[in-house]
Amino acid sequence: INGVEEKWSTRNDQVLSSSEVTLSLLLNDLCQLSAQYTDAVAYVESMMESQLIAAIGKRLTPNDLEIFVKYHNARLLSPMPQPFSHAIRRPEHYPVGLLSIESNDGENNSIHSHAREVNATSSSLNVPLSAATVLQLTGTQYLHGWMNHRFGASSKNHQLVARARQFSSFILVMGNMVDGST
Repeated sequence: INGVEEKWSTRNDQVLSSSEVTLSLLLNDLCQLSAQYTDAVAYVESMMESQLIAAIGKRLTPNDLEIFVKYHNARLLSPMPQPFSHAIRRPEHYPVGLLSIESNDGENNSIHSHAREVNATSSSLNVPLSAATVLQLTGTQYLHGWMNHRFGASSKNHQLVARARQFSSFILVMGNMVDGST
């Protein structure tokens, strides 16, 4: 770059000035430096990844994280999270169906959630069906909590599954609660 000014100013057929040539050379050097930096970081990253895989013994997957979290949640949390799979029944009767939240990955594993019975004595939920009809829901109320762990860019899709037994039926009402009673 030091000699560009001297060599370039002696030429008579100049299309570019010496400043433009210097800028072009600097940008070319910066591109090469950027490529070398990218290669160096990729090499260090692949070396660290191979060392980590060698130390663990295998490449970790999202299922490995899920198994790890379930195991430690069962040991650390009291009460431990239970599968979200609940029988739908009337009091003192056999179940008429099953409600669960399952993964969409082909294995259909239920999520594990915390559940707590809400002590809502003489409390009922009112579901307006039309202007003249209100459905009043009574019974035991539960509050469920679920913490979804993700590993990298992976994400599992989940679905709410309602199954009725043969020759049985039930109505599943879904929606947003406006307040504590509707």
